[in-house]
Amino acid sequence: MTHTERQKVTFEFFDNTSHQMQRNKLKQLPPLSTDIESSSSPHSPSGADLRFISSSSSINSLFDSVPLYSRTASTTTITPILSRHDSNPGFKNNYHNLLHHPTIQELDFTQTIDLKLRQHQSCTTSAQPKEKLILLLVGLPASGKSTICKQFQEFINENSEYNAQIYNAGDVRRRRSASEFNDAQFFDPNNEQGKKDRELYATITVNNLINDLQSNVIDVGFLDATNTTLERRQRMINLINEQVPNGRIVIFDVQCNNQKLLEYNISGKSENNDYKKKDYTTAINDFKQRAMNYKKIYKPITEEELASYGDKVDMYMKCVNGGQQFEFSHIHHADTWYYKILSDFKSNYKLSEVYRELLGQ
Repeated sequence: MTHTERQKVTFEFFDNTSHQMQRNKLKQLPPLSTDIESSSSPHSPSGADLRFISSSSSINSLFDSVPLYSRTASTTTITPILSRHDSNPGFKNNYHNLLHHPTIQELDFTQTIDLKLRQHQSCTTSAQPKEKLILLLVGLPASGKSTICKQFQEFINENSEYNAQIYNAGDVRRRRSASEFNDAQFFDPNNEQGKKDRELYATITVNNLINDLQSNVIDVGFLDATNTTLERRQRMINLINEQVPNGRIVIFDVQCNNQKLLEYNISGKSENNDYKKKDYTTAINDFKQRAMNYKKIYKPITEEELASYGDKVDMYMKCVNGGQQFEFSHIHHADTWYYKILSDFKSNYKLSEVYRELLGQ
């Protein structure tokens, strides 16, 4: 390639006459903000808006309909379509001017980015509900939390356009400590290391839920953990409120005060993943001791606690004896899509045959 050929650079340079016209036009244009995050324009996307653009909708996809740019099939790099002059005696001068004066094409390119990003953001946000729903489970072991969680999740996924997922702290614990068996001693409130580990697993679980809410993977998340202490509930609620400003928290208090139902629920724990290699008697005795350890630190939810949350908690929902009784209270927004789903679940819920028999119904 000759030196002249190498001067066929990737940008179209203007001669002195056209460049003067460019500068006159530039004077008529409003100043542009070069800092997206600090732009005062109400239409400029913020850093928080941009972080949710997935790889399938990367910045390259924003230019599919822009005539100034094209992409080849072998690369995702944006390649300018160029107008080239084979000879340009003013090359050095124009190159210097280009570095110091943006062209109309450059301004159009910047404005196009801004427009395309706004259009993309509008499409992605409109496809998602404005609010996200988080159900914070509260309840002692064998109260039926996980069972009703699964029933609720299936109801939402099968009867609405929203996507619900369960985030279980016990599953996180089992994955993190797969090589050892966490017996009842691990759940002893006097076991300081066990307490630290349990709080760690709860934090990992809620962070997984938060990440999926923020990235629009889910619309409804169940935080399935005992959350039996006031301190734990406060910490979880504060974490969610800080990181999911459009999140709406419902405290889902699951209780079981029927001895027959408790015994039935406990008998099923022998098949729990914690006791896969344990015999039935060992599993049941260990689980009963675990439940006793939780009961030592259990703080039932009070009216004072609910009042203290204010707008941080959108509603309180109580389920007693596997769905024999449902109660709604402290409702902040009854005209929302999620309140309708909660109400529909309550209205359509039916006790299983086993529970009806045990409850004498």
